[in-house]
Amino acid sequence: MDYFELYELVLKTVNTDRPTDGFALIKDLEKLEPVKRTILAMGNDQQAHRDFTNDTIDTLENLINDGLIVCRVTSSKMGKLFTIERLSTTGHQYLGALSKPSFKEKVKAALRAQGVPVTIAAITKAITELIP
Repeated sequence: MDYFELYELVLKTVNTDRPTDGFALIKDLEKLEPVKRTILAMGNDQQAHRDFTNDTIDTLENLINDGLIVCRVTSSKMGKLFTIERLSTTGHQYLGALSKPSFKEKVKAALRAQGVPVTIAAITKAITELIP
Protein backbone atom coordinates (compact mmCIF):
# COMPACT_ATOMS: atom_id res chain seq x y z
CA MET A 1 0.00 0.00 0.00
CA ASP A 2 1.47 3.33 -0.93
CA TYR A 3 1.47 6.31 1.41
CA PHE A 4 -1.19 8.18 -0.55
CA GLU A 5 -3.58 5.28 -0.14
CA LEU A 6 -2.90 4.98 3.61
CA TYR A 7 -3.27 8.76 4.07
CA GLU A 8 -6.52 8.74 2.15
CA LEU A 9 -7.84 5.72 4.07
CA VAL A 10 -6.99 7.31 7.44
CA LEU A 11 -8.67 10.59 6.49
CA LYS A 12 -11.75 8.85 5.06
CA THR A 13 -12.06 6.62 8.11
CA VAL A 14 -11.76 9.54 10.55
CA ASN A 15 -14.32 11.44 8.49
CA THR A 16 -16.89 8.67 7.98
CA ASP A 17 -16.46 6.16 10.83
CA ARG A 18 -15.55 8.74 13.47
CA PRO A 19 -13.16 6.58 15.54
CA THR A 20 -12.57 8.17 18.93
CA ASP A 21 -9.05 6.85 19.50
CA GLY A 22 -6.06 5.27 17.79
CA PHE A 23 -7.15 1.72 18.63
CA ALA A 24 -10.58 2.26 17.09
CA LEU A 25 -8.97 3.80 13.99
CA ILE A 26 -6.76 0.76 13.44
CA LYS A 27 -9.68 -1.60 14.05
CA ASP A 28 -11.81 0.31 11.50
CA LEU A 29 -8.98 0.35 8.96
CA GLU A 30 -8.37 -3.39 9.30
CA LYS A 31 -11.94 -4.02 8.11
CA LEU A 32 -11.19 -2.39 4.73
CA GLU A 33 -10.31 -4.58 1.74
CA PRO A 34 -7.18 -2.64 0.70
CA VAL A 35 -5.82 -3.03 4.23
CA LYS A 36 -6.73 -6.73 4.38
CA ARG A 37 -4.89 -7.27 1.07
CA THR A 38 -1.84 -5.36 2.32
CA ILE A 39 -1.61 -7.31 5.56
CA LEU A 40 -2.07 -10.58 3.66
CA ALA A 41 0.71 -9.60 1.24
CA MET A 42 2.95 -8.78 4.23
CA GLY A 43 2.52 -12.31 5.58
CA ASN A 44 -0.69 -11.97 7.63
CA ASP A 45 1.17 -12.64 10.87
CA GLN A 46 1.77 -10.67 14.06
CA GLN A 47 4.69 -8.83 12.48
CA ALA A 48 2.53 -7.76 9.51
CA HIS A 49 -0.14 -6.40 11.86
CA ARG A 50 2.52 -4.65 13.98
CA ASP A 51 4.09 -3.06 10.87
CA PHE A 52 0.69 -1.89 9.62
CA THR A 53 -0.12 -0.47 13.06
CA ASN A 54 3.21 1.39 13.18
CA ASP A 55 2.69 2.82 9.68
CA THR A 56 -0.83 3.90 10.65
CA ILE A 57 0.37 5.59 13.85
CA ASP A 58 3.16 7.38 11.92
CA THR A 59 0.60 8.57 9.39
CA LEU A 60 -1.83 9.68 12.12
CA GLU A 61 0.92 11.63 13.90
CA ASN A 62 1.90 13.38 10.67
CA LEU A 63 -1.71 14.28 9.92
CA ILE A 64 -2.13 15.65 13.46
CA ASN A 65 1.16 17.60 13.36
CA ASP A 66 0.19 19.13 10.02
CA GLY A 67 -3.20 20.20 11.36
CA LEU A 68 -5.28 17.86 9.19
CA ILE A 69 -6.78 15.87 12.07
CA VAL A 70 -7.91 17.42 15.35
CA CYS A 71 -6.68 15.05 18.07
CA ARG A 72 -5.27 15.11 21.58
CA VAL A 73 -2.13 13.04 22.15
CA THR A 74 -1.33 11.91 25.68
CA SER A 75 1.90 10.18 26.64
CA SER A 76 1.60 7.26 29.02
CA LYS A 77 3.73 4.36 30.20
CA MET A 78 2.09 2.29 27.45
CA GLY A 79 3.02 4.83 24.76
CA LYS A 80 1.02 7.54 23.08
CA LEU A 81 -2.75 7.60 23.43
CA PHE A 82 -4.72 9.34 20.69
CA THR A 83 -8.13 10.93 21.30
CA ILE A 84 -9.45 11.70 17.82
CA GLU A 85 -12.02 14.47 17.43
CA ARG A 86 -12.44 15.12 13.70
CA LEU A 87 -10.87 16.29 10.44
CA SER A 88 -9.91 19.94 10.35
CA THR A 89 -10.99 22.20 7.50
CA THR A 90 -7.58 21.61 5.92
CA GLY A 91 -8.07 17.88 6.42
CA HIS A 92 -11.28 18.03 4.39
CA GLN A 93 -9.44 19.96 1.65
CA TYR A 94 -6.61 17.44 1.73
CA LEU A 95 -9.08 14.54 1.43
CA GLY A 96 -10.74 16.23 -1.53
CA ALA A 97 -7.39 16.81 -3.24
CA LEU A 98 -6.28 13.20 -2.70
CA SER A 99 -9.39 11.91 -4.45
CA LYS A 100 -8.06 13.39 -7.73
CA PRO A 101 -5.54 11.04 -9.40
CA SER A 102 -3.87 13.98 -11.17
CA PHE A 103 -3.10 15.58 -7.80
CA LYS A 104 -1.36 12.45 -6.52
CA GLU A 105 0.75 12.19 -9.66
CA LYS A 106 1.63 15.90 -9.47
CA VAL A 107 2.91 15.48 -5.90
CA LYS A 108 4.92 12.34 -6.74
CA ALA A 109 6.44 14.01 -9.80
CA ALA A 110 7.37 17.12 -7.80
CA LEU A 111 9.11 15.00 -5.14
CA ARG A 112 10.99 12.98 -7.77
CA ALA A 113 12.03 16.14 -9.64
CA GLN A 114 13.50 17.53 -6.41
CA GLY A 115 15.26 14.23 -5.68
CA VAL A 116 13.24 13.79 -2.51
CA PRO A 117 12.36 10.21 -1.51
CA VAL A 118 8.63 9.48 -1.50
CA THR A 119 8.16 9.00 2.25
CA ILE A 120 5.28 9.70 4.61
CA ALA A 121 6.87 12.92 5.86
CA ALA A 122 7.81 14.14 2.36
CA ILE A 123 4.33 13.48 0.98
CA THR A 124 2.65 15.23 3.90
CA LYS A 125 4.89 18.28 3.55
CA ALA A 126 4.39 18.45 -0.23
CA ILE A 127 0.63 18.11 -0.02
CA THR A 128 0.21 20.68 2.74
CA GLU A 129 2.23 23.14 0.65
CA LEU A 130 0.05 22.50 -2.42
CA ILE A 131 -3.32 22.90 -0.68
CA PRO A 132 -4.50 26.50 -0.70
